[in-house]
Amino acid sequence: MARVRLKDSKESEAPYKVMLFEEDPALIELLRANKVDVASNPTPDNSAAVAMLGHIIVIGILIGGLMLIVKRSAQSGNNALNFGRSRARFQMEAKTGVTFDDVAGVEEAKEELQEVVTFLKEPERFTAIGARIRAGCC
Repeated sequence: MARVRLKDSKESEAPYKVMLFEEDPALIELLRANKVDVASNPTPDNSAAVAMLGHIIVIGILIGGLMLIVKRSAQSGNNALNFGRSRARFQMEAKTGVTFDDVAGVEEAKEELQEVVTFLKEPERFTAIGARIRAGCC
């Protein structure tokens, strides 16, 4: 950029700014031949810094987006890293107050159920005589 003042202009007027081509040898020779003061101030090359900043911003946006997705999936209970795991939960029923005496039915079934309950409450009593729950399902 050149600051140019015309010959007929007043000293109080601001100089005009004219854009010049970079390193124009013909213009420089002409200016030196006419004894014009020429100073060259190269503009700093910030293209590498701007490109690096652009890459950092894009990477930051990607990492931020991934963190947001993981955070949302963790909050909703669908943890992104735990797919395939059972979501079944055990819920205790409230005490109903129903006892074995209240249940109508076959006495043998009631006795077998009472034995299972006793085994679950006191397993050492049954394991001492060699009893164990059979493997598998019915």
